[in-house]
Amino acid sequence: MRRINYFVLICGLISANRLISENDQFKLKNLISDYPKLESLIKDSWVENLELKAARNTAEAAEHLQSAAHKNWYPRFWFTSGVDRNKTFIDSEEKYATDFDNRLQLLQPVWNSQIRYDSKSAQAVANQAKWSQLSFKNQLSFNVLATYFTYLTKLQDQQSYQTIIENVKKRYNHVKAEVDVGKKLKVDLLEVNAQLLEKEYELTQSQNEASQSFQLLELLVNKELERAPLKSEKISLLKLPKTKELIDRSLKNNPELLQAKEKENELTYEYTKLKSELVPEVYLTGSYGYMSEGDFDIGSEEESWNAGVKLVWEFGDLTRGSRKLSALRQREASTDLRKYIQKSIPNDIKTTDLQLRTTAANLASLEKRIEQQAELYRTREEQYKSGTVTITDLSIAEDNLLESQLNFNNAKALYNITVMQLWILSGGEGSDDK
Repeated sequence: MRRINYFVLICGLISANRLISENDQFKLKNLISDYPKLESLIKDSWVENLELKAARNTAEAAEHLQSAAHKNWYPRFWFTSGVDRNKTFIDSEEKYATDFDNRLQLLQPVWNSQIRYDSKSAQAVANQAKWSQLSFKNQLSFNVLATYFTYLTKLQDQQSYQTIIENVKKRYNHVKAEVDVGKKLKVDLLEVNAQLLEKEYELTQSQNEASQSFQLLELLVNKELERAPLKSEKISLLKLPKTKELIDRSLKNNPELLQAKEKENELTYEYTKLKSELVPEVYLTGSYGYMSEGDFDIGSEEESWNAGVKLVWEFGDLTRGSRKLSALRQREASTDLRKYIQKSIPNDIKTTDLQLRTTAANLASLEKRIEQQAELYRTREEQYKSGTVTITDLSIAEDNLLESQLNFNNAKALYNITVMQLWILSGGEGSDDK
């Protein structure tokens, strides 16, 4: 019996499961698993967005051109038919003869540098279109996410404004009552009213910004959305793998880098094709013909078969040198661009990761600041009631609390947007995300 190494088998299964787990953590659906509405919006944008549809059609067109370029290696058949009608005079008598020539011909390329490298170049162009489509898809996902969190942030800001406005309105009524009985000066009432008008104006601005974000979201998704379901979702922080894992994955999956590599391949094939132009083209030829000759007195019929090898050698093109030099420079430029992107991506990931860590630290600091400002506001409110501080002191404490809440909301949205930037830099919906 064949002996099975169960230890090796078990280790292999564990390694496979670990690899699947590592790939799963990069998938967008897992990254935004806490946001089912956002995931639905992004998937809708992948289907409905007109610009992405255009990129998808461009990629499909490039694939068809690549298939057509490859089929140039297929044999070529064509049929020719000819008729000759001759007239002559024999012994003063008019005679006619009709000749028919029908022929089926074959040409099979065996070696053709242009066909070979045109096929490779078309494949590189098709790959560029595929990676360009993926790059746009990633950017579209980022735009939807960023707009979505901007919208949610504005909604949370409005809740903070509305809470402050309700407090100021209560204070206005209280101060007005005290002014009426002569306990407060009218200037206090004017100050509270000015604060109320200012907060209502800021609330209106926030509502306008939320409306603009919502309209942009509808444009990205290319469909009308209901506002109510979005309001129920709160902002929580996204999670992403470690920086080293992001860098390792980016070098294999970043569509911008892969697109640059395919452009380099395309120009390399174009340059190699020019270098190979002096190599003769080789074809296999064949034909079958049926000829009928109607002689003046007698007729004849004949079938013919032939096969051979055809060589085509072009050597008189005086522009070849200039075209080779141009292609060489273009290839060198594409190589430099590819190297630049390859070096810049890890640096961009590290820089963005540093921004993410800074934002995370700011979040912790802002959360503590909200607690401190809320406590200070409660203290000022008690002091104002007891008459130990002015209404201006209370308004300043209230404004500081509001500012801390707004900064905290913006920081949470910025954190998630930065996480999405890291996801895109690492490859986004890369080749290992099926």
